[in-house]
Amino acid sequence: MSVNEEILLHCLKELSSLSLQEERWVKGVPGELATFEETVCALFDDSNFGLALKKGMVEERYGDYFAKKVDKLSSLISKIPNYLPPEDLIHYPLMGELRLISSFLLDELKRDENFFSDEWLSPEAFMWNRPLQ
Repeated sequence: MSVNEEILLHCLKELSSLSLQEERWVKGVPGELATFEETVCALFDDSNFGLALKKGMVEERYGDYFAKKVDKLSSLISKIPNYLPPEDLIHYPLMGELRLISSFLLDELKRDENFFSDEWLSPEAFMWNRPLQ
């Protein structure tokens, strides 16, 4: 099992951009993630990024500050009511901070020349018997 970097970057890009949220969540674009909830699920589940977090690999690779930003993003996500209509959700007060943190994470990942390396994405890196930290 490996982190799907394409999904991860796509989701962070969507979470960091009001214009993409308006285009995709409010207006709807065929073939794109259609809601906040779908984007969050894809970010943590479909990309396997959530598993990397649980196994301590994100902190190990990017450091404590980056991992704390991911934790803050996760905390903000849990505080945003996903039952709101999309046009209200994208203007919810915490969404501005969520966009800033998502943008920071996206920039950090893009800056890492080894992000797309085989070592980060290797199946061995996600062995189930690796102890949780």
